[in-house]
Amino acid sequence: MMLTNNSPDLMASMKFLRDMNQNVFVVCDVAALGDCAVIALLGNPSFKVPLTSVQELRRAVVSFAQGVAAEDCSRVYSILKSKTATVFNLYLEQVLQPGFWVGTEFFVWATMLYGIEIKVHFFTSHKQISEQSSLNFLRTYLPDSPFNRVSFPEAVNVFFHQYKRMTDCVYSRYNHFAMLIPHPFAVDEALLINTIVSAEHEGATHWWQKQQGDAAGDTNPKSKAKVQTVTHKPEGKPGKRRKAMTKEEWKKKQTLITANYIERMSSNMNQAAVLKEKFELARQRALAIAKEHSIDVENIDLPVSLQPHHITDVSKDVSVALPRSLTGKNISRTWIQRAYIIFIYLHPQMGNKDVDYTCQLTGVKANTLLGWVRKSKMIECWISIVAAIRANEVLRVLPPRIQECFEDIKGESAVCVRRYKTKIKKGSQLKIVFTGINVSFLFCFDVSCVVVH
Repeated sequence: MMLTNNSPDLMASMKFLRDMNQNVFVVCDVAALGDCAVIALLGNPSFKVPLTSVQELRRAVVSFAQGVAAEDCSRVYSILKSKTATVFNLYLEQVLQPGFWVGTEFFVWATMLYGIEIKVHFFTSHKQISEQSSLNFLRTYLPDSPFNRVSFPEAVNVFFHQYKRMTDCVYSRYNHFAMLIPHPFAVDEALLINTIVSAEHEGATHWWQKQQGDAAGDTNPKSKAKVQTVTHKPEGKPGKRRKAMTKEEWKKKQTLITANYIERMSSNMNQAAVLKEKFELARQRALAIAKEHSIDVENIDLPVSLQPHHITDVSKDVSVALPRSLTGKNISRTWIQRAYIIFIYLHPQMGNKDVDYTCQLTGVKANTLLGWVRKSKMIECWISIVAAIRANEVLRVLPPRIQECFEDIKGESAVCVRRYKTKIKKGSQLKIVFTGINVSFLFCFDVSCVVVH
């Protein structure tokens, strides 16, 4: 499908792009959403796939990546993403979320699934148009894959750029995709984005170049006089002016500088005194309000460790909150959840203080787990809970396939937390009593969630 209307008014309101092969495209921008890459595919007339919504395309690609092409799709992901990227299976779950931003790896998977080549056009840092092909990527890195063939001769073209700044050629800032639709007619060079980018590049003055060209061609006599003055500025060391002054002139100059400094210092001191008075008045008003409402201000600003002893002895029930996120990047766990993980880590027949094994079982990061069991402020929060937990409580919440590995563990067994009590500062711990709240806890290999009954 191509645009057939060549009206001058319509042409003037449109943006065009010329690729490396001198083909001209109409640039059709899409909404500024995390779905811009998916919309750029669905809205392109060359993408002949019987899908009608963004979420349908996401589900289709993810199902394909989890099914027959799981191995090849995983290789594509490992090549395009760094070693510190999200785990492949977890990334696929994120792709299913509406608004999650996808890029090159999604285009490659779509090519493997539908047999349609996808070309991504962009400007390099040298203001030159370039392109990347999903089909060329597959033939280069997966030459033996059965999915590196296309069924449609016409490729789908998209434009990768910075949102609302198509002519800014800084690749690290590119964050948006637009549709490119083939245009069969001749186009005025002034309407091409390539021409605008080249003009900005030629007229730009780099930071290392002196900006004297404009001043030299200026017809304003004041500007010429200013340039001439700067040009004939005498050269020499800064101390030469001091040597040219007489002793009396130097003393006079220093006296004026000192007097000016003292004058400004006195005004600053007066302003500080006024602010001090205002602060004292505000403090008196705050004390009056506290007295009116019977508020004891003696201990209001003291830290917890210095509060009266009867406050630290108050028992608290543990409340469980739902996690804000189940992704691997930002997992929000309650102290109940952390206590279960620490119990597994400390139990001699479960984690046996093996950090790597516990992390693989629960999905927590090694640095996070070590922080829980080493920092005194963290230990204060979980030690009472872990001491009250029994093995049967933890076994009930583990998946059946993992429960089979711990069949020989006694249900009433606990863990010893005696060595961790020595790391807590006396008098600074707020006692938390675990009352056996009914919690159903589900462990996965990458994420964990908690549900309160």
